[in-house]
Amino acid sequence: MKNTLMKSLLKAKSDANKEVEDLIETYLRDAKNKNKAQTDAFVSELLVFIMQKLEQDVDKSILLDLVSSKISSLGYTIETAALEHIYEMSAVAVASSLSATFTFDKTDTQVLDSMYRALTWMKEDGAVNTQDKLKSIIGQAMKGEVNMADLGETLREGFEGVIDESARYFEGVSDHVIRQSQSVTRAYQFEKAGVESVKVVAVIDNRTSLICRSLHGRIISVKKVVGQADAITSAQSIDEKKTASRWQSQPIFGTLAKDVALPPYHFRCRTIVVAYFPQSVEIDGKNVNGSLLPGETYKGNKEVLFSHIEPNFGYEVVVTDKTFSHEGNPHDVSQKQVIAGLNSMEKMALHRNELKRTVGYSKDKNLFFVFENGELWTVYDGTRKDYFKDNAEISTITTHSMKKGKTDEEV
Repeated sequence: MKNTLMKSLLKAKSDANKEVEDLIETYLRDAKNKNKAQTDAFVSELLVFIMQKLEQDVDKSILLDLVSSKISSLGYTIETAALEHIYEMSAVAVASSLSATFTFDKTDTQVLDSMYRALTWMKEDGAVNTQDKLKSIIGQAMKGEVNMADLGETLREGFEGVIDESARYFEGVSDHVIRQSQSVTRAYQFEKAGVESVKVVAVIDNRTSLICRSLHGRIISVKKVVGQADAITSAQSIDEKKTASRWQSQPIFGTLAKDVALPPYHFRCRTIVVAYFPQSVEIDGKNVNGSLLPGETYKGNKEVLFSHIEPNFGYEVVVTDKTFSHEGNPHDVSQKQVIAGLNSMEKMALHRNELKRTVGYSKDKNLFFVFENGELWTVYDGTRKDYFKDNAEISTITTHSMKKGKTDEEV
């Protein structure tokens, strides 16, 4: 008892100094290893059991029934204490970023309960999947599809594949459940703090999905993300949970469905939402609303001219002193024109060749825009005829209907 208590205290002290990301990675690694070891031990005993019964010349059909019954006992463990700590640290981190103090309330217990349910569903689904594969391997062997003399080696090879696949499944789905709970936590903490909007922030590299590339920089109301969070936490079955948060594969520049507000948007998604605080200023007689003010430094060496939420698609655009001198060639477009063009932008798409970029077009102002990670990388006037068509990934083009006041998918 004393040793166990001491280990728990030392672990708690160590965890208190870890970042949330480190806690998640540690939990996933430990849980994966424990469940892999558990499954490994189980199938090893199962193999010994089968070989012993075969030596006793037990009838194959009876042995199959015995083995099926034994396999049905296979399950996985979930460490709730570690999950609670991850949740609390996540909530504290969000609250601290908002200069607020975190205290547990009914909403927090609902989120924890939702996470436990999701992991339990995942555990049951994973266990059944593993059980079915073990039964299939053994069934094929028992039906004579495998030479009995080679049965031991055949089962051993098959079992090893099942163990590795089961461990990967457990790690991947656990990661999704935990990160989704983080997003739900953020939504509720933002609501408690009176935040009105959030901004989607993706990790942009060669592993970034199409959906996350398209949503990076999108401004979403807290009301919308809380609506999805409510649907996730109130789900009473795995089907309800999937309905509340379906994985996405295609880019979205148009209207967001109610199940696409909160990340993760897909398996192993790294995207998050952060609190967004727009500020209104006047630039050349035009009002702009963005989180960065003129004169601020952006990405270390760029001066912010202004930032603005373009209204038709809902993205924050940062305009810097580098925007108008792309490749050393000054463009004959004014800030006032850019603001007017952003306000009337009617087409957006992923860039055809550049991974980090998206493109936009305002027919009304005859301007072509190139965005890179939320920054207006460059802008061209009508002298660059067909620039949008030549650089847009055709299958991702979305057209905004300003007459209807909404966005519609063009393709």
